[in-house]
Amino acid sequence: MVQEDIDGYYVKYSDYAAIKAERDALASENKVLDSAIGAIAYAYEAGLKDLLAQEIDTAVNTTTPATDAYAGQLRAEGVDDAITHLCANGAITFGDCVVQLSEFAANLRKENGNE
Repeated sequence: MVQEDIDGYYVKYSDYAAIKAERDALASENKVLDSAIGAIAYAYEAGLKDLLAQEIDTAVNTTTPATDAYAGQLRAEGVDDAITHLCANGAITFGDCVVQLSEFAANLRKENGNE
């Protein structure tokens, strides 16, 4: 995806276009969900129970294929990273794998400020 030339790194246009399309799809889904949250908040604050139930139902049943695909991609990358980590640290037995993966997950959480 990223190639190097004399001046530094650049991205192929086809890769850029795919990334832009993915970003646009994620932004569109985010806008729909944000609107749903606004409608839920309005209905709640106005005490409109029927509208509140309807808006919650709409939000819960909103499909997010781009977000789901992106989350799946992240999970797959996590599995790939875990495999790399296990191979690099010589985990052989099931117990070794559990210990190594637990430590790996803890380190990821620390790196992302989630622990």
